[in-house]
Amino acid sequence: MRRARYERISALSKSRQIDKQPVIALRWPLQVMAGTFFISAAFSLGAGAAIGGISTGGAFAVLLLFIGIGVLFDILGVAVTAAELPPLLSMASRRVPGAEQAIWLLRHAERVSNVCNDVIGDICGIISGTTVAAIVAAAAMRSALSGELYISIALSALTAAVTVGAKAFGKYIALAHSRDIVLLAGRMLGWVWRPRHKRKGNWT
Repeated sequence: MRRARYERISALSKSRQIDKQPVIALRWPLQVMAGTFFISAAFSLGAGAAIGGISTGGAFAVLLLFIGIGVLFDILGVAVTAAELPPLLSMASRRVPGAEQAIWLLRHAERVSNVCNDVIGDICGIISGTTVAAIVAAAAMRSALSGELYISIALSALTAAVTVGAKAFGKYIALAHSRDIVLLAGRMLGWVWRPRHKRKGNWT
């Protein structure tokens, strides 16, 4: 059993393969589209339900939550493209928790980055804009505010500035600590899933 595990890890160390399995050209974009639709619908319903029955301060907390989710997934998306595989292979040989999942993330870095940066990041950005509009509308109805358009523009600009600034700082962290971030993500993933070994040198 120990020898089989060593052979599996050694085969992976020959090269860092990024999703080389044959895939029909349109399959992945269609999967992304479908996943984006359902994730966006779930996030939108959750945000709408949360904002509908809480105060303006609570609505701002929801807004910050979605900004934070977008930033965290952006960090992970950058980290999986920057991390090196050999240290994680060494950790996996020593049975470090989360190392196998981290290797899987690196071997599928292109898709993981696409989901984290494009799918979840864009969804959070759209929902943040929608949340700003809902906050302004609710505040205007409750307090009869004037200049609703200018308030909306100011809040949208502030939200964009905070998001971009946080992501820029997050990219710095992701590049500086890519291995630790991917390993942490692997450990969290390991709570619910473990890669299956179908054939020598391939974890799926």
